[in-house]
Amino acid sequence: MRALHLAIALFVSSSLGFLVATGASAQDEPGTGTRSRPKVALVLSGGGALGIAHVGVIQELERMGIHPDLVVGTSMGAIVGGLYSVGYRGDELETVVREIDWAALFDDTPPRDGLSFRQKQDQADFPVKPRFRLKDGTLSLPSGLVSDQNLLLTLRELVGAKGAVADFDRLSTPFRCVAADIETGAPVVLKSGDLASAIRASFSVPGVFAPMPYDNRLLVDGGMAMNIPVEVALAEGADIVIVVRLNNTLKTKDEIKTALDVVSQSLSLLIVQNETAQIAKMRPQDVLIEVDLAGFSSSSFDQAATIIAPGREAALKAQERLDSVPRSSGMIAAPLPPPEIDYISISNDTRLADEVIAARLDVKTGQPLNTDQLNRDLTEIYALGAFERVDHKIVRDGTRTGLEINVIERPGAYDYIRAGVTLETNLDGSAGYLLSFDYTRTAVDSFNAEFRVEGVIGDALRLQAEYFQPLDAKQSWFVLPRVGFEARDVPIFATDGYKVGEYRAYYGTAALEAGRQFEDWGEIRIGIERGIGKANLEEGFAPLDDLDIDIGQVTVSGGIDTLDQPYFARTGTRARARWVQSLEALGAGEDYQTIQVGVAHAESWGSHTLILNAEGGTTLTGEPTIEALFRLGGPFNLSGLERNELSGEAYGRAGMIYAVKINDADPTFFGVPLYAGMTVEAGNAWADRDDASLDDVIVGGSVFLGADTLLGPAYIGYGHAEGGRETVFLFLGRPF
Repeated sequence: MRALHLAIALFVSSSLGFLVATGASAQDEPGTGTRSRPKVALVLSGGGALGIAHVGVIQELERMGIHPDLVVGTSMGAIVGGLYSVGYRGDELETVVREIDWAALFDDTPPRDGLSFRQKQDQADFPVKPRFRLKDGTLSLPSGLVSDQNLLLTLRELVGAKGAVADFDRLSTPFRCVAADIETGAPVVLKSGDLASAIRASFSVPGVFAPMPYDNRLLVDGGMAMNIPVEVALAEGADIVIVVRLNNTLKTKDEIKTALDVVSQSLSLLIVQNETAQIAKMRPQDVLIEVDLAGFSSSSFDQAATIIAPGREAALKAQERLDSVPRSSGMIAAPLPPPEIDYISISNDTRLADEVIAARLDVKTGQPLNTDQLNRDLTEIYALGAFERVDHKIVRDGTRTGLEINVIERPGAYDYIRAGVTLETNLDGSAGYLLSFDYTRTAVDSFNAEFRVEGVIGDALRLQAEYFQPLDAKQSWFVLPRVGFEARDVPIFATDGYKVGEYRAYYGTAALEAGRQFEDWGEIRIGIERGIGKANLEEGFAPLDDLDIDIGQVTVSGGIDTLDQPYFARTGTRARARWVQSLEALGAGEDYQTIQVGVAHAESWGSHTLILNAEGGTTLTGEPTIEALFRLGGPFNLSGLERNELSGEAYGRAGMIYAVKINDADPTFFGVPLYAGMTVEAGNAWADRDDASLDDVIVGGSVFLGADTLLGPAYIGYGHAEGGRETVFLFLGRPF
């Protein structure tokens, strides 16, 4: 599904490589009501990543002293042109396009720092990215393959308070952008309303982003209606029009091999014809700047920094024509100050209570709008998972200025399923697999309670159901009942690593937990758990053929998670702690008490990352039963050993992971980030806690290649540990 999504995104984006739009509005000499020189309009075309070349053109125009009286853009040209119109200068635009996370704009996933602690743990436990949403028991297909939430919030963050105007003539430089009415196909020139929404509508790549509701219309990418709308600039009274055309190359007959190629070429031919008709409307005094972008494509966002230079070169080649364009007077309107918010209103068509939305807003009334804080708040609201879009607009009520928060329900928002696979082998004949799925129903009540069923089949068998019930609108306090059944192998190894036997454990559990989440970074919970089962010796030798499993315990756990990614993290910290008191009075087979702690911290420089980690646990009192023993062994967990080879009442491990990103793949368009790295690890597990000693520590490590895939992390590597122990491992998918 993701491959299809990206294929369509690439196809449509490349097909729109010829898009361009224009428009203009009068700019009078300040205080006179009359224009003192010819009116100059700058028209910026679309074209996906190719549109980044507009930045280079703008830089050269500034160097020549040319500042337009009107900027018009379509699609990518609307993004660059809109930012230019609110006051970004050429060097600032270059900083923006270099630093922006383009891949994130085409990603449905909310930024991790906007997720709750529970959502972060779910992301780490089930790292499969595709979600299949259900509506009335059937799969629900979205109107766009990618949610526009991250795109829209990024636009709002960049536009900021400077774009909070109702009339685009009141921007630092008047602005127009062009979209297309999906119902009629007619071009729509946007000159007022909400600036970020207007830019987003112009960039509504069909089939990729859903059409944008705007002023009672449903709008898609403006290039579908008018590629280079010179006539719009003329209609706005432009005396001179500077048009920036992004040259793309049609496929040759030898390159057209598939049905997708035929459709793409057909659309491109229509766009070229539209361009030709609009270029024909240019007059002798108008200037056409044609940018040669051979070697780049509309998906080359990872080459943003190098696409700027061809824009500069094209403007320099046109300098002789540009010398006839009047220079600017230097009278550029100052950006407007942020509006002061008098009240906040919420427009909510979902099952969730307005209090759930309001609890995540930290905007202060009676003060100027803090757009950075507002965007963080909207991201946190969107992360709740029930919304197609979470947006805002500035509204006027007489003399009062309001902030209206709009939350729009996603079709099939409340139910979704995920499916994943875990494959593992050490290439010496030992291999394993797991197939996993889960079904989640969100917004069970107005506080966004969740019901989830999870299943795993393969080398292990697990079925679990849980109900997450928030007790307040912020979801700070919660209760969580859970029931489950599990069957798994419990291997027994000799001290030399030779597997001497294996139990098959079967047990069912029921638990009730309650706790508190701390914003997006931490959690603490307490619980009580009861379970019964059996462990049967399936192969090899052990003192007992059968063991009873009786679980009755009280648990207290807590954690911190500020990592930017659950795997291949570059920054942040993750820590956890868990205390268990097993009690015969609750039905346990033994009274015992254990404690376990762990921490990992990531720091990065450039493409390099260093992660330091340590963990350990011990039995404080009594003797834990077989299912409660601590275990070590496997990739990154004493890599030279078999998985779960070591077990005991106490364990400790410390290590270092160094990784470097070895490609510049843009995950938006088929690219998978690849990493190379190494680990250094030391640790051991002791059958009796009193035997724990640094003298017994096993030192090892690994070298690996890793990839962040749609199905979760993937690794192939070589591990080595003391005593000549070594393994070559391959792992893909969800860790267990």
